[in-house]
Amino acid sequence: MPSTAGLNVAIYEDRGIYKHWLLFIDGPTEGEKFILQTMSCSGNYRFELENIDAHKLLNLSEMVHLCDVDTSEIRAITDVAKAAVVHNKYPGYKCQDYVLDLLDGLEEKNIIDGDDAGYKKSKEVVKSKQEGDLMEVLLLPFLLFRILVYHP
Repeated sequence: MPSTAGLNVAIYEDRGIYKHWLLFIDGPTEGEKFILQTMSCSGNYRFELENIDAHKLLNLSEMVHLCDVDTSEIRAITDVAKAAVVHNKYPGYKCQDYVLDLLDGLEEKNIIDGDDAGYKKSKEVVKSKQEGDLMEVLLLPFLLFRILVYHP
C-alpha cells in the first residue's frame, strides 16, 4: 500500500514586511520531509530545498494543509519547484508569489488535482492570506502620483 505525504503551506512570522511562506512536504519519515522556498530579499530571491520538518522551525504562525500526495510524487514535486521561475525582475515579488506559482505548476503537471474540492478550498484560504498583492505594488507609485497631483 503506497504511503502519502501531506502538502502544506507553512506561514512564518518574519523580520520583513510580509510573512514568509514555504511549501512543506510532510512525509511519513524524516527523510521524506522537505521545505521548498525562496530565500533572500526582493530582486535577489533564490530557490532552496531542505530536508527538514517545518514544524520544528521557529516562528511558525500557521500551517495550511492543501492535500495528500503519494510519496512517489515527492521527487516530481521537488523537480517542479527547482524549475519554477523566480521572478526577481518584478518589484514586489516575494516568497508568497513563488508558493502560489509553484502550486499552479503542480496542478499543470497533474501532481495536484486542481479540481479537488478540498484542495481548492484550502488554496483559497492560502490566497486570502497573501499580503501586498503584486498589482498593488506595481500600481502604488501611480496611485501616489495621482493623489499628489490631484489632491495637493
